Amino acid sequence: MNLKEILSDSFRYPLSNPKRLFILGVLLFFSFLVIPAIFTNGYMLRIMKYSFEGSKELPPFNEWLNMFVDGLKVIIVNVIYTFIPAIITAVITIAIVMSMLFNGVGPDYYVFYNTFLKVLLVVGIIIMTIPYIFSLMALPHIVRKDKLDVLLELMNLLNIIRGIGWSKFISAVVLLVVLNIPLVGLGFYLQFLHLGTPEILLISAALNLVIGWYLLAFKGRLLALLYEEGEEQLQLSNMER
Repeated sequence: MNLKEILSDSFRYPLSNPKRLFILGVLLFFSFLVIPAIFTNGYMLRIMKYSFEGSKELPPFNEWLNMFVDGLKVIIVNVIYTFIPAIITAVITIAIVMSMLFNGVGPDYYVFYNTFLKVLLVVGIIIMTIPYIFSLMALPHIVRKDKLDVLLELMNLLNIIRGIGWSKFISAVVLLVVLNIPLVGLGFYLQFLHLGTPEILLISAALNLVIGWYLLAFKGRLLALLYEEGEEQLQLSNMER
């Protein structure tokens, strides 16, 4: 499949079963309670599993224990590929900013705040981009191999990405990031406005109910199709050798 076909399929997929999509939306609405968030993460892996099996419809909500365990797998992937790099980013950013303060940057709050944000952005892009890219393929790789310990098979993940094609894969990643800007960007904006936690939670829950459910189903389907494309191209390449 070319990228246009993959995207077209992924955009249609969330609407394949409106009832199940609504259930996903309800879970996402209450995701600030943590437990529902774990189930929604597990459901994304279930979407990948059913996609690998040839299903063109959103999977059912059953076997809740398995879905909860799968949700924990997603958390583990996020900790390794996102949380740890984020901590490294924060430590390096603080070290750089403190060094700048000791070497001439004024103590003014706004100067410090703006400097911190700029350094954080640059350092974050440098350190977190590559782990984020690998994390996207680690999720379907876990589903395909049905084992958690394959999440660090970086060479296998890299081969899958090569099979997909870097231009196709990066285009899909950029689209995912752009589509999630309303959800992620608004959270940072509300924090910047110093709005209280209840307001942030309410608006975030409302956004999840409006677009979050669609984007989660879209992401699960997209990553599964991309992974399958990478596998197929690798198999063809090996047959030609």
